[in-house]
Amino acid sequence: MKYTAQFYDINEKLYTLEIGSGEVQNITLSATPFITELETSDSHLYKPCKYSSATIGMITDDYKFDLYSSTAQQNKVVLSSASGIVWVGYVTPNLYSQGYENELEEIEVEAIDALSTLQYYKYTIIGSKKDIVSFTQIINHLLSKCNAYSSFYISDNTQLNATSDFCLPSKMYISEQNFFDEDDEPMTMQEVLEEVCKYLNVTAVADGDKVYFLDYDAIKNGINTYYRFTLGT
Repeated sequence: MKYTAQFYDINEKLYTLEIGSGEVQNITLSATPFITELETSDSHLYKPCKYSSATIGMITDDYKFDLYSSTAQQNKVVLSSASGIVWVGYVTPNLYSQGYENELEEIEVEAIDALSTLQYYKYTIIGSKKDIVSFTQIINHLLSKCNAYSSFYISDNTQLNATSDFCLPSKMYISEQNFFDEDDEPMTMQEVLEEVCKYLNVTAVADGDKVYFLDYDAIKNGINTYYRFTLGT
């Protein structure tokens, strides 16, 4: 079932919310229909990845059991406006709270951004065997697993020399064996992404259906331009 609803913000901007897939059913949202929050548990500016969560408030007169998610990417949540996707993620793999005491119940559904779901997946190799691959190949591979993003952007602050016109991480290579321990047990995809970000000294942040790899030192010095990669290419 795909649950959908629309609401306006305080500036009279219209938003459309979609949860799940399949047959469409309209829902009624509560007074606080959608709240999103960037992770604040670690205030370190240079954290390798910053994740966000969302809380959806709705009013219902029946039991929406299919809002329960047993897997990381079972029910996709997409918030969009006329300008495009604003936030994309998945209902958190757990039960939602509902009192079942009144004719109309207000429930809250928790969701995490698609980037956060990488914690639930083990790293898989890009090809048919472990190989030496570029950093942008790894990023492409990891973000494709999110099944939510269209492109990613990498700061062009770091160059090989003053006349370089290519993204340096696309020319930097690493063996996939580094993502497996001595027992051949793989790291999670989230762990791999965070290690890549640490090495490149960038922070990954999702914005709508795009992921930015930010260099805060570059931004501080007025350098805020990027190389753009279409996911899957």
